Amino acid sequence: MKRGFTLAEVLITLGIIGVVAALVMPNLIQKQNERATVARVKKIYSVISNATALWQAENGCETNISDCLTQYSGLDCRNGFSGIEKHLNVVEKRYQNQSIANTYWLPETSRGLDGQTADRAWYGVNRVALDSGLICNYMLNDGTTMMVSLPEDWKNNGFMLFDINGSKKPNRVGVDVFPLGFGTYDESIKGVHPHFAEDGGTQPGGLCNINKSDCNPDDGKSPTAYVLAHDKLPDLVKMGYPKN
Repeated sequence: MKRGFTLAEVLITLGIIGVVAALVMPNLIQKQNERATVARVKKIYSVISNATALWQAENGCETNISDCLTQYSGLDCRNGFSGIEKHLNVVEKRYQNQSIANTYWLPETSRGLDGQTADRAWYGVNRVALDSGLICNYMLNDGTTMMVSLPEDWKNNGFMLFDINGSKKPNRVGVDVFPLGFGTYDESIKGVHPHFAEDGGTQPGGLCNINKSDCNPDDGKSPTAYVLAHDKLPDLVKMGYPKN
């Protein structure tokens, strides 16, 4: 006599499989997206580091980037960053004080690590016009967008944020936007480093500031450093910030 499963048994089994898949798949997708983000952050960090190293070699300041930054003064990211810019595959750019009307490749707003709207242009990668004289924005050929700021006394430091997927959301620091700095007051750092570094000591949107305090690569407040050290994104909820 032939035996088989009843229709009810088959439907129950399929239902159980569906429930398990519904529980497991979002976590698997999230993990896969996180791995892709980590890979992108590492790649872009390497690209920018290499471009900066080439510029340093051309200008004889391999041992300390500040030796070359001293030739610039004032709020001049357009000229000050041009030596590094030429080693990047830039396809779009908006220099300080230029119109933002046609910068389709930048979101109107972005958010800091703490989830709050970045109300100043150097707190995110966006079209915010406030204090735009400080800011240069770039889009690379792989879709990465960058904000570069050179403080008035930038012979000691400059900083940038890069968005790994351009104007696509969420446009939030620690999720798809990550900080970099270069030429800090810490002379042990010779070139690009994975921390925010503003001359005035401000700590925007939950980020630590290497010029104001010691940045710890393990606490998530330097998300680029955290990714490089741990191969994963910082846990915003554990840090006390909203997830979305």
